[in-house]
Amino acid sequence: MAPKKQSVPENKSLPEIQDDQEEQELSELLSLLCMEDAMDKVAGSSTDTVQGYFNRVNQEAKKMMAAHKMLKQELSTREKMIKKAIAKAKSEANATIKKQEKAMKRLEMKNITVLFNGQRFMVPTWGAMTVGMLRKHLVVMWNTNNSDRPIANVRATKLAVLHNMEKLHLKPRASLGSFKLSEDMVLHVSFMADEDEDAASSLINDDEQFEGMDGDLIDDEQDSDEQ
Repeated sequence: MAPKKQSVPENKSLPEIQDDQEEQELSELLSLLCMEDAMDKVAGSSTDTVQGYFNRVNQEAKKMMAAHKMLKQELSTREKMIKKAIAKAKSEANATIKKQEKAMKRLEMKNITVLFNGQRFMVPTWGAMTVGMLRKHLVVMWNTNNSDRPIANVRATKLAVLHNMEKLHLKPRASLGSFKLSEDMVLHVSFMADEDEDAASSLINDDEQFEGMDGDLIDDEQDSDEQ
């Protein structure tokens, strides 16, 4: 026996058939209304027919208005999403640019004036350079220019660094950029007074210990003369 064909539920194709019928009826109605003598034909029709025409037109008009409203809402939602995405992209781009500019400023070289032991030094610095690094570099510059009066590298931690009235040496790990580094900056450097040395001693760490060349210590009398 041949296998029995499974019957397809009748209601499975009903929505498509119903849509086709509605589309055909609407097409016929629009064709009728677009004819030159449409109004004459409508006027010559029975009351029930005319009422059916108007009901149909009213029904389709409501559908079109509802569809238009939904489309408008959808477009509004998408427009908001696009604007939000654009604003987010701009914000992220601006944040990246500012971050890059900040990084460039931290690496930008600036020559600042440092007065130390009666001499003027033009020290090359950058925003990320710390106060501790500046002190070490200054000692190296001093020893290069004054080979007859070297300062031990380890004594860099004993240097007091003043900018106006601010004691930068109390913040050895602070970057020069945090003190508004500029080429107009003038720093006054000298060996610390006892009270400053006591205050700074608790801040000295392994990062502040200079590794490298060793020099001879200047005696206290020579220190006071050179200051």
